[in-house]
Amino acid sequence: MILVNFTFAQEKIKFGYHSPTGKINILDVEKIKKNKKEQKFLNTKTIYSKDVVQIYNSINKSDSIFTSVYDTLMISVILPFYLQKNDTLEKYLKENEKDTNQIYNKSRLALSFLEGILIAKDSLERLGIPVIIHVFDSENNLDTVKKIVSDERVRSSNILFGPIFSKNFNLTRNFYRKDSNKIIINPLSKNYNFLRETSNIYFLTTYNKSQEDTLVKCLIKKEKSRNLSFILNNSENMKTRYFLFKNRLSSVFPSIVLKEFKNSLSVNKGSFTFLSNTENTVVILSEDKAFLKKVVTFCGASDSLIRVYTLDPLKQIDELNIETLMKLNVHIPVSNYFDRQYVDNKKLLDDFEKKFHHQMDKYSLLSFQSMLHFCSKNKQFTFKRFSKKGGYINTNIRMCVYKDYQLIPVYN
Repeated sequence: MILVNFTFAQEKIKFGYHSPTGKINILDVEKIKKNKKEQKFLNTKTIYSKDVVQIYNSINKSDSIFTSVYDTLMISVILPFYLQKNDTLEKYLKENEKDTNQIYNKSRLALSFLEGILIAKDSLERLGIPVIIHVFDSENNLDTVKKIVSDERVRSSNILFGPIFSKNFNLTRNFYRKDSNKIIINPLSKNYNFLRETSNIYFLTTYNKSQEDTLVKCLIKKEKSRNLSFILNNSENMKTRYFLFKNRLSSVFPSIVLKEFKNSLSVNKGSFTFLSNTENTVVILSEDKAFLKKVVTFCGASDSLIRVYTLDPLKQIDELNIETLMKLNVHIPVSNYFDRQYVDNKKLLDDFEKKFHHQMDKYSLLSFQSMLHFCSKNKQFTFKRFSKKGGYINTNIRMCVYKDYQLIPVYN
């Protein structure tokens, strides 16, 4: 049986998660040190087999380190856990006799990413892929990150997950930019300058142009017989993106209506008289949730027949009535689509909840998928090189529509 070694790489590293009773369980470095002395590894129950891992579109050139490294994979996770602030918070709560079952709020993102990596560790173990994971607290501090990147464990790692803040990531990127044996993953950044002249960088966040390509392709294929209108929120500076869309669509849609709003406060029921009494296709170019919510709500109340296309942020607005979204046939280009109703994916979500006693969020899912993608042959993303001699950007986008009370892919 392959054992997966998981170590916290700093003296103060702790990892907290909630037990079924609601209390915070702690894995700390002292226990790990003791296990290490006894020549034991921290292991968790094997969960996933190769057959039950959701596999997405693959690429011609494998990104997997495992295809070129035949020994144990070394992974360094560099994230802002803010452990010292958690210690301070815990001390304060104890001194004031308050509930200590709390975590410093800014630590939650790093914890979510780490949970996904821990659950991926079980999958890699089951696939027979030996992995050693070192976890570092960046503290979102440049001096701390300077020490971390010089650590021998990081130097010998095949994969770096993080850092996530720009100044820390740029330092790491520059330190290892010529290391062709290392993959550096940034799960959140859209600073494309980091991808230039650095061939070992991988961005998990999809490129805006890829979303636009997906949207344009779907509009041309499905909507060319309809009246096309664009709605803009002028406070977001979307005019340039609108003209790019217009240039690509004008040959198919000779007449494109532009409706501009100063901000969300200027949206009202009388704002939609520009809509035709027949069929309408409306593209809402906005990432402002308040604006999106208001426009979609008024479109849903209209007597006109409307089909709405918009951007990814809309699916994060919980207050929108899903029946309104279905009525409007709302289409969204979704990055890294994950079908939560698929049987094997439901098993992943259930097993995650059993392990950590809360639901798997998008950050845990993203880190889980990244470990599978780069450490095995189970591809989760589709990467393209951003520029000559540059890094890679994820292009895994599916056009989805609200139907049957869920967001599902649009199939050709």
